[in-house]
Formats: sequence, structure tokens, C-alpha cells
Amino acid sequence: MRETYETARALGAREVTFHHLIFISTDMYAQHNEIMTELFDTESTDWAGFISDTLPNIDPELLIEQIREVTALGASVYPNLTAEEIIRYYTAFPFQPTGYSGRCKSPWMTAYIFPDKSVRPCLSMNVSMGSLETDSFYDIWNNDRYRRYRQAVRRRGRFPACDRCTELFRF
Repeated sequence: MRETYETARALGAREVTFHHLIFISTDMYAQHNEIMTELFDTESTDWAGFISDTLPNIDPELLIEQIREVTALGASVYPNLTAEEIIRYYTAFPFQPTGYSGRCKSPWMTAYIFPDKSVRPCLSMNVSMGSLETDSFYDIWNNDRYRRYRQAVRRRGRFPACDRCTELFRF
């Protein structure tokens, strides 16, 4: 991490941010899609690229040491997990953060507009709330489908794949 940081700075980067890996198990993916299909009649196929039925071969203690080193130099790490959370994050698939809200706040704070003009509440869920081709952003943000999505998040807190999504830690 230090070498990456130093190389980026030498190339002129003003800021360097490292992100934790995103990975989910096949079971998490299946549970997630079951809920998305039930609530929104679609699967979150975007999450398929993050499936790994084995945990990453990362020594969390070494990672913690490297994170301390690069943050002392000025790098950022996102999400900013505690040492205990980093150990849990990389050593088991079930992970629930303790240092962040129990609920994703992204659906109230952000929207993603894709090249096809679809508006989505989440970057990693291909659940469209509408299209700017036919409706205004205001109308999409306030439509029944978007409201149902926010109500589901409010009720559930988050969906199965969300514990590995960096958006959960954004707000």
C-alpha cells in the first residue's frame, strides 16, 4: 500500500484513497436477489461480479498495519473500519459494521444516472426507478417505486449484499 501511495503521489495525485475489497458469497447473492425479485421484480445482477465462495487471501493484521502506515502519510481508507471490524470483514462472510449506522442512507442522499438515462438508488443494484427519457428527475425521485424502495430500506435497514457495499458507510 505504501508503494502504491508513494507512486500515486509522485505521479501528481493530490489525494489517495484505498477502498476495502467488495466480495459476497453465492448464498448472500441468492438471498439478495430473492428479496429484489420479490420487492421489485428484478435481480441485482451487478452483484454477480463480486461473488467469491472463498474469502480473500488477506492477512487482516498485516492489512491493519499497512493501513496505519499509509494513513499516517496522508492516505484515506474507505470505509474507515476499526481494526476489529477489519478482522471480521476479511475472516467471515457474515459482516455487520458496528461503527456505522445500521441502515443505508444512500437512497435519501444520492441517485445514480446511467448512460441509458435510467435512475437507480444504488450503484451496485440494477434496480431502475425510472428513466430520464420519459420522466423528470423530480418525478422519478418521488415516484411510487422509489418510495417503496426507501420504505423497504427503512424497514429492513439494508439488503443482504449491502454489508459489503461501500455506500453503506458513506453517510
